[in-house]
Amino acid sequence: MNFFVIAIILIVIFIILSGGVFGYMQYAKSKRIKENTERIQKLINKVYKELSDEGVSSIKKDSLAEYFLPKNEILYDETILTIKKHKILASGNTKTTIEGSGRLLVSDKALTIETLDLKSGKRRYLYKNIMEYLPNIFPSEYGNRLEFNYNQKNRIVIEVDEQQLKVIVKAFFLKNNPMKEETSISF
Repeated sequence: MNFFVIAIILIVIFIILSGGVFGYMQYAKSKRIKENTERIQKLINKVYKELSDEGVSSIKKDSLAEYFLPKNEILYDETILTIKKHKILASGNTKTTIEGSGRLLVSDKALTIETLDLKSGKRRYLYKNIMEYLPNIFPSEYGNRLEFNYNQKNRIVIEVDEQQLKVIVKAFFLKNNPMKEETSISF
């Protein structure tokens, strides 16, 4: 009888302790996500403030990357990119796996991933017409994920770091606040 009571007490203590550990792990995870969310919001506010104060002079204009884009696209910015093994939609609805390093080019019409040492053999992938809407930003425990709509029926989720997120936010700012050309001078 005593053994049975001791076993039940030990089981109850184990359940309480394991619940406490699990609870702490959940608390730590939610704290990291909250910190990432705050960091993203600060980054977005900082980018918008820089662009509002300085204008678009900080955007790269002398890049060779413009030559890789279609003629009717305007390059807003670019940054380096490391792609972990990731399935994407290439052309049409065919999925392919990309992995390697390259550049993220953000234009007024598309998000282009130009790969340099891609293991699957292809060179460039173009996510067209996703710049119409600001992507959903999902802060995760260890990074950020952007979710785009693609062809009204598929979603693209891309993991990005802060520099890549900054480039994308900058592009959305420029797309929504286009540069106005002055046509007259008043004295």
